[in-house]
Amino acid sequence: MGFLLEIISPQGKIFNQTVKKVTVPAVTGQLTILSHHASLFTPLNPGKIRVIDLNNKIYLFPVGKGMIEVSEDKVNLLIEGQEDLDKKSQQQAQKAQTQAEELKKKPKSPLAPTQELRRSLVGTNIAKYKKKRRISPTAGEQI
Repeated sequence: MGFLLEIISPQGKIFNQTVKKVTVPAVTGQLTILSHHASLFTPLNPGKIRVIDLNNKIYLFPVGKGMIEVSEDKVNLLIEGQEDLDKKSQQQAQKAQTQAEELKKKPKSPLAPTQELRRSLVGTNIAKYKKKRRISPTAGEQI
């Protein structure tokens, strides 16, 4: 038994499928949603969304920030900053991490450098994971 998961970015709907489980980086920590989860509406932190469909195929999506809405039989993920991290090389992700660390030393706002650092770390981690597992470079592709 599963539930409908829709992932929507400013570019449009990027995922729409019945799934078994989704794990997201909520502000309170990792949040896993299964069928019949209680209704919920909460913001997301930068990180990765991990989806397992009914055939146990795993999908990964990077997220900058967003919201999750859980209702009876449907989960909506509204995300921003969904970068196509797979098109960036690991070198570019490391450069972004270095820049974020420099920004952290001179913060313009209290949260901006921390969010940039998280985004760059997610990009680096996904690139390393896919390189290690020799995964094709498409965001949200099955693994």
